[in-house]
Amino acid sequence: MKSMRKRPAGLMLVMLLAACMIMPGFRLQAAGVKTDRFITITLHAGENGYFEEEGVTEVESVQFRGDAFYERRQPSSTDPALLFAGWSKDPNADSPDVFDGMTNVSMIGTDLYAVWRKDCIINYVVSDGYIETDSGQYSVVSMTYEPGMNFRVLEAKHYDSQDFDFDGWYQNVGEGKADWTEESIVQDAEIDLHARWKFAPDRTEYIERNRKYDFELSGPGVIRAFMPQKNAVYELRTENAEGGEGVIITVMQENCEKLIDSDFYDADGNAAVSLSMRAGVPYFFQIREMGGGYVNCTLSLREVKSATVTFHANRDEQQDAWFDDDPAMLEKKIPIAVGSDIAQYSMSGLTFKDAQQVGLAGWSAVPDAKSVPGELIVKGDMDVYAVTSDLGVLILDANGGFFAFEGNSETMRHRFIPGTPFEPTYDPRNDDNTVKFSGWSRDPDAKEPDADIIEGVTRCDDLGDRLYAVYGEKVLETFDANGGYMLDDPSVTKYYSTKGKGHIFYGMVVHHENERMKAIGFVDQDGTEIPYTADIYPYYHVNGDTVYTTVWGYTVYVDANGGYFPEAEAEKLKVLLPYEDPFDLEAILDQIGEPVNDDPDKVFAGWATDPYADTPDIVS
Repeated sequence: MKSMRKRPAGLMLVMLLAACMIMPGFRLQAAGVKTDRFITITLHAGENGYFEEEGVTEVESVQFRGDAFYERRQPSSTDPALLFAGWSKDPNADSPDVFDGMTNVSMIGTDLYAVWRKDCIINYVVSDGYIETDSGQYSVVSMTYEPGMNFRVLEAKHYDSQDFDFDGWYQNVGEGKADWTEESIVQDAEIDLHARWKFAPDRTEYIERNRKYDFELSGPGVIRAFMPQKNAVYELRTENAEGGEGVIITVMQENCEKLIDSDFYDADGNAAVSLSMRAGVPYFFQIREMGGGYVNCTLSLREVKSATVTFHANRDEQQDAWFDDDPAMLEKKIPIAVGSDIAQYSMSGLTFKDAQQVGLAGWSAVPDAKSVPGELIVKGDMDVYAVTSDLGVLILDANGGFFAFEGNSETMRHRFIPGTPFEPTYDPRNDDNTVKFSGWSRDPDAKEPDADIIEGVTRCDDLGDRLYAVYGEKVLETFDANGGYMLDDPSVTKYYSTKGKGHIFYGMVVHHENERMKAIGFVDQDGTEIPYTADIYPYYHVNGDTVYTTVWGYTVYVDANGGYFPEAEAEKLKVLLPYEDPFDLEAILDQIGEPVNDDPDKVFAGWATDPYADTPDIVS
């Protein structure tokens, strides 16, 4: 869910054209609040293990029934040759069958038993593809190793083999080369490795400049490539976007490394991006819908007029920053499309000598500028200079918990550029499974988060020097798609998640197979309406088990039929109306106003399905 709050869900009450379809209304469902919310599980280390000190072979772990199992404590072995492999419901199991973050607590029971092994297990996990074996194709393949053996590289295949080739296995998600090779030594009891992919330029469909391509985007979108014939600045632009919440264009290199995301959107959800491309180098474009849903659009690529912008990393010949990890590279010349605004150009290739103390605030045409201008438009060749800022430091205190992605540390230093919003990288966790992170407070003894601290909204400057995690009793959120679906999977019509009591509500992206249906909000079991206009709702806090039922709107096409709509200055429009029965005609006029006709003998009388009708045939 956290990723959703980084960009608006953006349901825009836009307008289109034609006749409406009357659909049945939705029905609210009350949330059931369970009294047996938690279950106490006894963890058994068995005859080969112990907890914390020898002789302690059993401990208790309190788990929330609606959650997936999670337990940070692991038993130690009395035999150095034995490795802890995981937990099982069966005391005699040879392999684990209960997994952190995956197995629901309600499926476990009240006892779990440690599984010990001398062998090591590696799970080869293939997202978006499979491993071919003698018995079939599998997305997960497990292999047993003796400790100290060299790793065996299995070949994976992508479902979209036209665009992707296998590029190795990695344990740490993300960057650089695959971190498991034939030289790697297997020692852990059990680990998951993930397949990495790279683009296959010899099999990828290439597009040409000065042509238009129509795309129907589903799920993560489509990928195409372009091979420039000369060094130039090229612009990618979408047109005629229909459906969805807006289009994103991402330009990547052959190894899937991202070069740039589109940062321009117009009122119709179209996007544009431009960058300098080198002749003979393949560039890969991913065109996708902003909310992960479906959209149709037209893509065009053209060469644009550019100017050379010289980026200076330093002033007064200081060498506190440089480009592309080369301390001798103090300036960088980049062709940029004329008309571009580079005031906030991020320049990811800029490296600071003391990155822990200084950050890039933006760029200015003034060598000694102390602040970033509101806009910096490229009109011709120009020099721009890095505007640096001393980084502020905010200490995030897990307040009895820990940051799992920071080595289970109790605190984390959050460095920020003054004036930027508060957006921490990770939420803390707590060993007490009856509670969960609710938010932040300036008071270590606070029982609920400070109301004015909203991630992605509140300026870091307004937070003080230290924030403390606040934990609340776990509550269960249920999202009911109410005829639609979630997570880009038509079979997922309900979604469950746990939050700490008092947590700010974050939205859930929902879709509908009927392209005219758009979510316009949620309603909880108490009748509270939450508009579907953004992913974060600072006024709505989760204070108990709650069911959110999606409220749908329906796109209705209307035609002034020889007249026009004066407020919109248009003859044809589309309107998103609440999805209900009977159909509310008055809601159309509330949004767009009554149509008028320049013929003084004609006045608006109502709506009809026949453009030649003399009397209305649609009534509320």
